[in-house]
Amino acid sequence: MVLTAYLSSRQYVQYKRLSELLKSITNISVSEGTKFNLLNKAAKIVLPIYERIKEEISKAITEGGDETGLKVKKNKFWAWTWQTLQATYIVISKSRGFVTVGKTFPDGFAHC
Repeated sequence: MVLTAYLSSRQYVQYKRLSELLKSITNISVSEGTKFNLLNKAAKIVLPIYERIKEEISKAITEGGDETGLKVKKNKFWAWTWQTLQATYIVISKSRGFVTVGKTFPDGFAHC
C-alpha cells in the first residue's frame, strides 16, 4: 500500500501506468480493483492529517492561494492550492470560481 501511494501521490505516476510499474518493481501483478483499494486505504489513513492542514490554513494570519488548470480524463479541472510557511492544502475542483473557496472553507479564513 505504501509503495503504491508513494508512487501515485509523490512521484505522480499516472494511474493507468501504476500497475505496470508495480509489476516491474515487485514482480507482482496488481489489478485495477486492488490498485483502487490500496489508494483508497492510504487516503483514509492520511485524511485526519489532511483535515488538520486544512484547519491550519483556515486559521492562518496570512496565506497564499492559486488555481492552476489541469486535465482529468480530458476534462478541464482546477487544482486549487493554499499555503502558509508550514502547510500546503490542495483541492481539485471543476470550478475556477469562488464557489470552490466557499465550499472548501465555508467559515472563511481567520484574517477575513
